[in-house]
Amino acid sequence: MAFNIEEVNNVIGGQTAKVESELKAFQRSMDPNSQQDLLKFQYMMNRWNLVTNLQSNTIKTMKETLQSTIRNMV
Repeated sequence: MAFNIEEVNNVIGGQTAKVESELKAFQRSMDPNSQQDLLKFQYMMNRWNLVTNLQSNTIKTMKETLQSTIRNMV
């Protein structure tokens, strides 16, 4: 199975957009004085950070692997 950067970006990017949308919706409706809402917001921010880093690191790793392969072919 070959990896396609565009496909990986679309799949993970879709998850990133979904998590970001959920985060924005919660942010608009949350009570900043509620400890429960603040904890949920922190959890959602951590989840968004994780998915965003996953997308970034996956694409970076694929790029570096392809560059290394091309260097070895020359």
